[in-house]
Amino acid sequence: MENNMNNTTVRVNNEDQKKQNIQNQLTEYVNNMVNHKNYSYYMRSKNILSPETIEKEFRDTMMNGLPTGINSGISNLDELFRLDRGKLVVITGVPNMGKSEFVDALCVQYNMLHGMRTLYFSPENQPIGLHINKLFAKFVGRKYSRDDLMGEVGINVRNYIYNNFSFFNYLQEYALLDILSAAEVEIMGKGIDIMVIDSYNKILHDYKMNETEEIGRDLDHLERFAKRLNVIVILVAHPRKMEKDRETGNFAIPSAYDINGSANFYNKADYVGTVHRVYDPNYTIVKISKVKFSNYGGQGEVHLGYDLRNGRFYNIPDMELATMLPPPPEAKPYDLDSHRKSGVDWLNVLCSVSKRVTSKETTTVSLWDFLTCERPDLIESMNKVRAESDHKVASKLKVDLLPVVMPSVVIEGDRKRENVREFTNLICIDIDKKDNELPMDKIFEILKSLPYVAFAQRSCSGEGYYAIVPIKYGRNHLEHFLALEDDFAQMGIVIDKACKDETRARFYSFDLDRYVAEKCEAYVRRAMPRAKGAEVAVSTATEPSRFSSPTYTSSPEELMTKLDKACEGLEAYNVCPSYHTWFEVGAALAKELGEEGRRYFHQLSCGYEGYDPNEVDQKFSDILKDADRYSYTIGTVFHYINNFKRSSL
Repeated sequence: MENNMNNTTVRVNNEDQKKQNIQNQLTEYVNNMVNHKNYSYYMRSKNILSPETIEKEFRDTMMNGLPTGINSGISNLDELFRLDRGKLVVITGVPNMGKSEFVDALCVQYNMLHGMRTLYFSPENQPIGLHINKLFAKFVGRKYSRDDLMGEVGINVRNYIYNNFSFFNYLQEYALLDILSAAEVEIMGKGIDIMVIDSYNKILHDYKMNETEEIGRDLDHLERFAKRLNVIVILVAHPRKMEKDRETGNFAIPSAYDINGSANFYNKADYVGTVHRVYDPNYTIVKISKVKFSNYGGQGEVHLGYDLRNGRFYNIPDMELATMLPPPPEAKPYDLDSHRKSGVDWLNVLCSVSKRVTSKETTTVSLWDFLTCERPDLIESMNKVRAESDHKVASKLKVDLLPVVMPSVVIEGDRKRENVREFTNLICIDIDKKDNELPMDKIFEILKSLPYVAFAQRSCSGEGYYAIVPIKYGRNHLEHFLALEDDFAQMGIVIDKACKDETRARFYSFDLDRYVAEKCEAYVRRAMPRAKGAEVAVSTATEPSRFSSPTYTSSPEELMTKLDKACEGLEAYNVCPSYHTWFEVGAALAKELGEEGRRYFHQLSCGYEGYDPNEVDQKFSDILKDADRYSYTIGTVFHYINNFKRSSL
């Protein structure tokens, strides 16, 4: 019994000692925290870099500079862009223009120069024997025979390829995550440096969300995969159906935003390039539209030779290249007939959309699809807006419930001018009931009668209308808007000034009574920005004018005869009521008639009460120096003369 008591005492003492030890550890931990000792040890997450790690990376950068990427050995190409580990590369191009050949050539060059190994998911390179043959030719560097392939050299080269290039089994279909899971095992086990997916449309897709969101998610997976495993991921993606140039019969070089499905390919990639083969003469254009970090290169294009015998790419000497490149196209007069399409054709372009006007995330959709979308939930939300009598409440409902589209642009990131990546060559104008005296149904009829309106329908509120107009120069959005503003003012219609912003967003609306033009021509007129405070004079004529930008093909002598007749008796009248009208008239006369236009400029200016001959002379001389840059034609002059005569009746 005494022994039992002694054992119990020992156990109690041991337990007390354990408790005391734990207490001592806790006390030390708390004291260290209070005294800020070893704080990083106790509190820093493993996901947060320590000051020591940051300092090391800083010193490495200062000593060695920013990384410049990996050279391919093709000097002209290396000057343009250099790939690096942990990056996502997107390559596009019209089918049969050499995308796969270019990617193969890069991988072979990186292997020969740097020993880098490649894993292929390339179902388009089937049968696999054909792909091996193409790689074989690139390594050997010459045309090979059957004896070459089956001889000792051929066996050695093939074994080398098998050890440095891995290939998926293409007898089954793969979803992206299946590809990445299998690839990770191969990368870790074999030391793979480059992962090629050729092409994206060969991946098994199960779109549980809309296509754009699915593509965005896939690209996020690829981007993280590249960074996590420190490999180069090259993704080949096909553009949507491309149209051939009417004159040349050749395909235009697609941009990153032409990739089928989504602009996310451009937005999420570190590099974006286009490969375009010219068959006669034989050379390849490599156009780089994005290099995320400037230390790896920049935007531009390079022309490379392509050796048909071995599939290698090489630098073309400048003198030889000069003989291969086509001469620059001759300046041609603007052919309005070639810019006359149906409303559907004009609107079947990609543009940016957001789920809400306040959202910073944008995706791309077909403008036509957005404008004609008949989703019940969106129509229900729109009807809520139209049913609300309180303007402030209705505005908040629009912001909270409805998606928006930017008809004029494709944007990367926030809705800001500096983030515009492409122009659709369309401009959207708003016509609000509160700003106009003409009845809305009358305005709708006017819109339908104009040759340059492709589409028109009621706005989200149901009280106004908006119209979409194709314009000649997307980058000159403001100048086209100012000209439209003036033309509509002559018809007695006020259009919303906010439409001068090319990034302006339009709320979703739906209207079965929409107007879609069977044939619509591009709007060509432009106007210079007005002086601050200048206003557009809105005509009060009962019958609005119609200006369809007439084309005049007469000789200069015939034009001057017509002008003489048109200008008779106008010397006492102010034909140009605003500065921008006056400027357009001067620019048109200078461009069409040269120095001969000066006397007509005086004749159409002298009715202004502040007329100063010296000022008119100086202005015309200034315009004449740079007349070729302006697109105004003699039709502009006749338009303003006819407008004045109609308003004076």
